[in-house]
Amino acid sequence: MAGPIDTAAGAINKFVMLWFQIYQMVLAKILSPDPPPPGKKLHRPRVAIVGAGLTGVSAAAHCVGNGFDVHIFEAGPREHLGGIWAKIHSVMYRFFPTVFWSKGYPNRKEIVEQIEKVWKTYNLEEKTTFNHKVESVKEDDKGRWTINDNSDEKFDGIIAAIGSCGDPKMPHIPGQEKFKGQIYHSSELDGKDVKDKTVLIIGGGASAIEAMEFTTKEKAKKAKILSRSEKWIIPRNPIIDMLLSFNIFGQETIFSWIPERLLRKFFYRDLADIAPPPGSAGLFEETPMVNNDVLEQIRSGNAEWLRGDILEVEENGIRFNRRQQGVPKNGPGHEKIEEGECVIINPFRWKWAIFVFTGVGIGLPLNIVDKEDKIRNGIGKPADHKTHTY
Repeated sequence: MAGPIDTAAGAINKFVMLWFQIYQMVLAKILSPDPPPPGKKLHRPRVAIVGAGLTGVSAAAHCVGNGFDVHIFEAGPREHLGGIWAKIHSVMYRFFPTVFWSKGYPNRKEIVEQIEKVWKTYNLEEKTTFNHKVESVKEDDKGRWTINDNSDEKFDGIIAAIGSCGDPKMPHIPGQEKFKGQIYHSSELDGKDVKDKTVLIIGGGASAIEAMEFTTKEKAKKAKILSRSEKWIIPRNPIIDMLLSFNIFGQETIFSWIPERLLRKFFYRDLADIAPPPGSAGLFEETPMVNNDVLEQIRSGNAEWLRGDILEVEENGIRFNRRQQGVPKNGPGHEKIEEGECVIINPFRWKWAIFVFTGVGIGLPLNIVDKEDKIRNGIGKPADHKTHTY
């Protein structure tokens, strides 16, 4: 039975959501450009947009709404419309005035629906080419641009909307060839069967939380998040989130201990052991994760948050060096095999748009990627069981 605090919080949330809906309608009315009529030929400067993700679609809609002709080039298939947002769930992200969320924190399905709505409303279907990877962008002596040396098609401007996350990274962990279960990347979980299985999730960032939401939805037996450090998690509550956003400096201040202590006491409560300890990275020093369910899943026994270092993969799980709160990465701990039938890995490769589009340091990206691959695959630095590093 709900107590008076829960009842009051529910009433406040309903009131906030009412004003949120009105706010969205006002934004759409005032700020959204009118879409051009179907078939209308646009005569103003032509713009090439690289990437059909959330930013690319939004930029294209603003361009055609203001009379610019555009063409979107997307390296992936039609299913990649929306970019990384077409693969994961996210908190509220207002990327265009006509976006209309039914709640404060939409799921992936609603995000994709809103991206598709903008894409179709502004007639961008006929202005998008899928499966077309942009490998070169060149400017001629008249200030016009060509894509992939195609001189038959010239543009007056370029918008790079390739995002910061690239292809999924699948690191090679020593011993993983021995593992008898399945290993998945967090971006490729659709259709995977984890029902009644113990799932080991490598990493403690936002993608790990998304993976845990997947395991909960698919009725996994248990999810174990193997994280190298504690992470700040804040509730999905518009009142609390707005109060935290009042930190106009956007960084740690002498008063940051106040919301941090309140979160430990009223949100983490009995799980203070997995909260970042005093003296570690503060709430405003890194991006917190916004989630209501992860702590409740831990309390219910459906999930565990384990702090430590991965040593190697065994046939039935991962050998893990579990550390106490406050012990630094690669520090002393207790070794144990965390058993599981499935492993989920989370990282993505960062993109290097500045080098691609300016030509500055053009040889750097491949060198960095090559070194990254060597380190990730255990070539650049061999495993060291004494320091628990790779």
